[in-house]
Amino acid sequence: MVRHLLILATTLLLSVTSAWAQTSGKTGSLSWDYNEETATLTLSGTGDMPNYEFGKVPWGEFLEQIETITISSGITTIGNNAFGNCLLLTNLNLPDGLRRIGEGSFLVCISLSSIILPPSLKEIGDGAFESCEKLETVSLPAQGLETIEPFAFTDCGALANLEIPKTVTTIGRWAFSGCISIPKIVIPSSVRSIGDNAFSSNTALQELTLSEGLETIEEAAFSACESLHEVLIPASVREIGGGVFSDCFKLKKIDINPQNKAYTTIDGVLYTSDKQTIMQYPAGKEGSSFAIPTSVNKVGSLAFAGSVALTSVTLHDGIKVIEDYGFARCDELKAIAIPAGVAEIGNAPFHDCLSLATIEVSPENVNYTSHDGVLYDKSQVTLIQYPAGKQDTSYSIPKSVQNIKEFGLFDNQFIESVELPSGLSYIGDLTFGFDKSLSEITVQMTDPSKVTLGLMVFFRGFGAVPCKLRVPKGTKELYQQSEQWQDFSEIEEFEPQGVEIVTPDQPQTTVIYDLSGQQLPTDLQQLPDGIYIVNGEKVIKQTDHNL
Repeated sequence: MVRHLLILATTLLLSVTSAWAQTSGKTGSLSWDYNEETATLTLSGTGDMPNYEFGKVPWGEFLEQIETITISSGITTIGNNAFGNCLLLTNLNLPDGLRRIGEGSFLVCISLSSIILPPSLKEIGDGAFESCEKLETVSLPAQGLETIEPFAFTDCGALANLEIPKTVTTIGRWAFSGCISIPKIVIPSSVRSIGDNAFSSNTALQELTLSEGLETIEEAAFSACESLHEVLIPASVREIGGGVFSDCFKLKKIDINPQNKAYTTIDGVLYTSDKQTIMQYPAGKEGSSFAIPTSVNKVGSLAFAGSVALTSVTLHDGIKVIEDYGFARCDELKAIAIPAGVAEIGNAPFHDCLSLATIEVSPENVNYTSHDGVLYDKSQVTLIQYPAGKQDTSYSIPKSVQNIKEFGLFDNQFIESVELPSGLSYIGDLTFGFDKSLSEITVQMTDPSKVTLGLMVFFRGFGAVPCKLRVPKGTKELYQQSEQWQDFSEIEEFEPQGVEIVTPDQPQTTVIYDLSGQQLPTDLQQLPDGIYIVNGEKVIKQTDHNL
């Protein structure tokens, strides 16, 4: 994944170099020279190379022509973005004495196939070799290298062999993510921390050795390593982030050194040592059902993510917390029941569970509720999760809803039309992401500027049917001028039907319970006099017959 803005075409045609183009000069304390006949760039001098903005380098006229780069002895660092987007670079000569390769230095050098890094090198910078897609071999210095920074080799898909030196202490986030050709990785005893997603989506990885000395493995560090079938966590590990082995479809069990004091495993499932938090249920674990042990009060982030076999999970009343994406991508999970004791639910707890048709909540739960299988907070002000496997073709979001959380209606392939209520004020990231059958959205909001939109709210992916936006009469121009709303190719106005009347003694929300906790489907005006729980508050209804 390339995070930087790339300029893949320049105003100078590759076949023509202007006669007046400067082919040599000074940059900081160094000198540079470009030989047009050999397509070679040489830098010489002593000291550090300056840092640059991407594409704004003294040799910028030749970035897409350079085939060889030679850094002469005496130069101690390569500046940030120095050679990014050198599309034809195949030969790289680096001197002993070089201590650091800067951020984005060789970003998207897509012709580079091998590199030898000098023994003096201490640091490889953020994104230094990111998206060098043909890079097959990297010779890291056996001694001296200490830090591999975030994104250093992200998406180097051809990289087939990786030997991490025994002097490296830190591997940054996403450092080797998307390196899809590496079959074996040994983390040496010198490494203390592995950043989040550091080796994620290494789909060829089959053998992983984590050495004693490792202390921290951050979130999703080895997620989506689809070929990984076994792992042993050393005794030295003291901190593990959520979903470290999520979506590892062949991983049937997780082993741990019994001397580890922070974590333990039961039947191949990873827990904190006190057994109060379930950290990781192996995605490839056999068995269609699982009952969470009664000692557990928290389901960790991404704890069940990517499970290939689970069709049911039993949650007990002692569970208090379900963290972000706790059951994400459990494709065979058909239904789930949230017990009365759950007090905290994170973002998209059942994200992208394609078979999940209904989410039920105990009526005794004072924090959350479900209506027609959709998960809300108790007052139905916030829509948390619309199941991806719910097969209804239309849905009218309750009038009480003001917020839709991130991924709220994500990846439902059945829904064709949605109605948004007039009081809606927030729609989270990718709420309608990949809802490819969604062909109509009707909004009751009259002022789009009062609705905060997350990222890519309406992005439905390639192959989605056209989607029409229906807006209240007189508001079309406002929507056409509003970011994200204006992306709809068809916006039409409709005449609102009926007027909603709210009297001072009648709460606007119609989420009503009786004193036994039973949700009542009717409007308050239709109920007999009595005591009810309305919008989380006790209400006494007494009809005034003099009205």
